[in-house]
Amino acid sequence: MTVRSDDGKQLMMGHVILKSHKINGSNYAPDGYFGESSQDSDLVLPITNKVTLDHFRADFHLSRDKEPGLSVVVPYVDAEITAQHLKRAVISDYFYPILKGELIVYIEEGNHKSRIDANSLLHEITLLDVKEKDDLISLVDFADWIIHHSAGKEYVLKPCTLDVPAWSDDLMPHEMIEKMRSNLDAGKSMAFHVGIKVPKREGKSTMSYFNVYLRQDGHKTGRPIFIREGIIISDVRGAPRAPGIRSLVIVEDKPLATLLGDSENPAHTQWQKDSSNFKNKYPNGKNYIEFVTRIVSNIVNALGAQEKQKDPYLFADIFSLPLEAMDDQSKNSFEMPQSEDSKESSAKSLKIKTQAKPFQITKIQGGFKIIPSASRIAPPIQLRVLAAYDLRKGNPLSKYHPSDFRFDNPPIRYKDSLKGITVLGAENNQLFLQVTEPDFQLVVKGFDERRDLFVKVEEVEND
Repeated sequence: MTVRSDDGKQLMMGHVILKSHKINGSNYAPDGYFGESSQDSDLVLPITNKVTLDHFRADFHLSRDKEPGLSVVVPYVDAEITAQHLKRAVISDYFYPILKGELIVYIEEGNHKSRIDANSLLHEITLLDVKEKDDLISLVDFADWIIHHSAGKEYVLKPCTLDVPAWSDDLMPHEMIEKMRSNLDAGKSMAFHVGIKVPKREGKSTMSYFNVYLRQDGHKTGRPIFIREGIIISDVRGAPRAPGIRSLVIVEDKPLATLLGDSENPAHTQWQKDSSNFKNKYPNGKNYIEFVTRIVSNIVNALGAQEKQKDPYLFADIFSLPLEAMDDQSKNSFEMPQSEDSKESSAKSLKIKTQAKPFQITKIQGGFKIIPSASRIAPPIQLRVLAAYDLRKGNPLSKYHPSDFRFDNPPIRYKDSLKGITVLGAENNQLFLQVTEPDFQLVVKGFDERRDLFVKVEEVEND
C-alpha cells in the first residue's frame, strides 16, 4: 500500500509469483495480481476503494494512514526469513539512502521493533549475527565520509567528450597522480569527479558527470558498488574488480542517470546493453555503460596501485561460481554442484576451463543467442549451456525447477536454428553441445518474456 506524496492518494496492489502450473487441464502463468480490473484492457489496476484499504490496514495492523510512503505486507513468509535476514537485506541494499536521511525502515518481530535510520544504522549492524559484520561497518563508514565529508575534495578528471566514450589515462590530471597514488596507498578516502558528454534521446548531447570514491582498506573482493539516484544496482555485469580497494560509483546527475536508468531491467539490478528500452535510443549507448562500469579499474590501473597478482575473483561474474569455491588459488578447475536429478542421470564429470571465452551470449526476444566471440573457437569443443529465470539475489541456477521450463520440452525450441553445432543432449535446464565449425550459432526461444533470463555457458571436457 502506498500513499503518494504529491496528492496524498492511497493505492494498494497485490502480486504473487508461483511456478507455471496446470489446474484441471488449463495452463496458468506464474504471475497473479490482486487489484481492480480495467474496463479497457487486461491490465490489473491498483485498488483505490476506501473500504478495502481500511480493511487491509486493520487486518495487517498497518499504522500508515496519510503519511506518504510505502508499506509492504508478505502474508506467507518462508520460515527461514527472520528479522535478522530482513535487517541484513535492508542494510546491504539501502544503506546509502538511509545514511542520507532519505529513508527510514521499521522492522517488527513480535513485541520487538527496530528503527533503521541514519543515526541507528551502525548500531543495528553491530547487532547482526553475520560473518560480514566488519565489512558492513567499513562500508557504512566509507559511505558516511562520502555523504558528509567528500564535498570539495574531489580530484577533477578531464571530461570525456568523445561521441564514443572510451577511457584514456590522459583523462587523469598528471600533475596530481603522485599525490593521488600516495593517498590511495596510505588508505585515505578519495573522490573523483568524472565528466562525460551524454547523448539525449532526440540526438542532441549535453555534458554530465558522475563521482567515483576509492579507499584501499583490504576489501577482499574489490567489487565496486554502483548507485544510480539512490538505487544500488546490485548485479552490474562486466565490472572489473580491484582487490583490496573499496569503491563506490555514484551517478546522480540527470542526463547520465536517465541514460543508465533506461538500460535497467525491471528489478533495477542490471544495466543491460541490449534491453528493448535502451538499445536503439542512444547512439553508442553500450559504450557509456562500459565507461561507467570499468571506471574503478581504469582509475586504479592508471594510479598503478593494483598489485600484479592472480585475482581469485576475476571470473566470479563470468561463471557465477560461489566465491568460496574460488579461494583456493591453486585450483585451475572447479567441480560444479549438480542437482540430484543430474547426478542420477549423468555419470559425466565436468571440469570448467577458465580461459578467455570463445563465445558470446546475446539476449533476444523470448530467449538468447550464442555466437563466436573475437577469441574464436578451434573445433571440436564441447559446451554446456545452463539457464534459469533470474533472481534479485542468490544463484538462479540453484533455484531452477523443471516446471519453469525444460530444454527437452516445448515451448523451448532451438533445433531449427543450429549452425556448426551438434546437440549431444538436453536435460532440464542443461543443454550439451558439440561445436563443429568456427562459425557457429545457437538460437533458443520459448521462454517467458515477462521474466528475466540468466544464462551461463561453460566449456567442458570429459575426465
